[in-house]
Amino acid sequence: MDRPAEWPLIQSGNMNTNDILQELKQERDRLSAAIAALEGHATGNGRRGRRPGKPKTAKIAAIDFPFGVPKPKRKRRKLSAAVKHRLSQAAKARWAKAKKAGKNSL
Repeated sequence: MDRPAEWPLIQSGNMNTNDILQELKQERDRLSAAIAALEGHATGNGRRGRRPGKPKTAKIAAIDFPFGVPKPKRKRRKLSAAVKHRLSQAAKARWAKAKKAGKNSL
């Protein structure tokens, strides 16, 4: 096996054991990093993807909004059972009409 060009002192034979060990350890670290990159492991904290946002329980400070305090979010409107039933019947009527007309989709 040929020696890499980065090892000129090993090729010339003018290196002591400590220097050889140091170079071999550097080469080992470089190879380990290359293997980890190929396997998809990050060398940092191992997290991939988006950064985590603020926790949901964090209170919103007034400084975050330069134009004053933000408006509170509106509560979600709920449909009554009767309205849900009316919407369901209207959708079924549309589907039946489309099926009768021979259309595969609305």
